[in-house]
Amino acid sequence: MFIFRIQPVMNNAEFFRFKQFNIRHQSGPMKVGTDSVLLGAWAVSKLKSNPPVRVLDVGAGTGILSLMLAQAFPTAQIDALEPDQDALEDLRFNIKQSSFVDKINLIEQKLQDYIPVHKYDTIISNPPYFPGEMKTERKYARSKTFLNIRDIFSFAGKYGLPGVRIFIVFPVEQSNEILDAAYSNDFFPVLRTTFRHDQKTPWKRTLWSFSDDYNRDFEEDFITLFDNKGELTVKHKVLTEKYYL
Repeated sequence: MFIFRIQPVMNNAEFFRFKQFNIRHQSGPMKVGTDSVLLGAWAVSKLKSNPPVRVLDVGAGTGILSLMLAQAFPTAQIDALEPDQDALEDLRFNIKQSSFVDKINLIEQKLQDYIPVHKYDTIISNPPYFPGEMKTERKYARSKTFLNIRDIFSFAGKYGLPGVRIFIVFPVEQSNEILDAAYSNDFFPVLRTTFRHDQKTPWKRTLWSFSDDYNRDFEEDFITLFDNKGELTVKHKVLTEKYYL
C-alpha cells in the first residue's frame, strides 16, 4: 500500500490532513493509504448521479471512507462498522472531531454478527486480502480470518436493498477470488478501475463496483498515479482534488 505525506498536528499525534477533516491513525493497526483514499474518491464519483441514502462502511478502520462519503453526500446516513478495539479508538476520535459527526453512526461489531434494523443501498469496504498466517498486527487486521470477502457479499444479499451498490478495493492478482465470491452470492461486476504507482510498476489494485443487476453494462478503466517526475497524474488529481490539500 502506498503512503502519502503525513503531517503531525494536535498533541504530537500522527494525523493525515484532508481539506474538510483530519484522520488520526495512531492507535489502530491500519494507517491511511492510497487504497482507501482512491476507493472513497472513486466511489463518490460513481455515486454522484444517484446519491446514497443509507451506507455501510465495513471494517471502517480510521473512518476515512465514512468521512469521505459524508463530505460528498450531506443527506446520507452512514454506519461505520468496526470490531477492533484499537481501531475504534481512532475511529471514534475522528468522527467526533469532524463536522460530520451527526451523519456517521459507529457500530462496534463484526460483520458476521451484525443484524441491521434497516437495509442499505450502498456498501463500501477496504477488506482484508493478505492470505495465510499473519505475524504482525497490521497484517492480522487484513487477514482473511478477520473478515472474509465472501462475508461482504453474503451480507449484501441479506441486507442490501434491490439495486444495492458494493464498492471494494482488492489486489489485481486476487481478481478471480473476488469474482467467485460475488457470483456465488448473485452479484455482478459493473465497474472496474485498476491502478498502479507509475509506469514502471505493475498494476497493483483494482477498484470494483458490483450490483445485483445482471443486465448492467460493464465499464473498465485504468489509472497510473504518478508521472515520471513523481507528480500526480491528471486522472489522479481530478479524482482526489476535493480531498487532498
